[in-house]
Amino acid sequence: MFLCEASAVEEDAEFAGTGHMTAVQAGEVARKAGVKRLLLTHIWPFYDEDTLLAECLTTFDACEIVGEGGRYSV
Repeated sequence: MFLCEASAVEEDAEFAGTGHMTAVQAGEVARKAGVKRLLLTHIWPFYDEDTLLAECLTTFDACEIVGEGGRYSV
């Protein structure tokens, strides 16, 4: 399992800047690392979570958005 921040959508990658990733980038890192599950967190509140998830799914299949108060088994 990989818990990773995904602060922005791809079109705002430059805005996100150094130290933050897009959902696509998070998926690419998860794929390269060979993890089985990716949990996305630290999403900026003005982004639609469904859009971020859809973008992540273009690079990694087993991803989901972390929910407040959610519980995740390792």
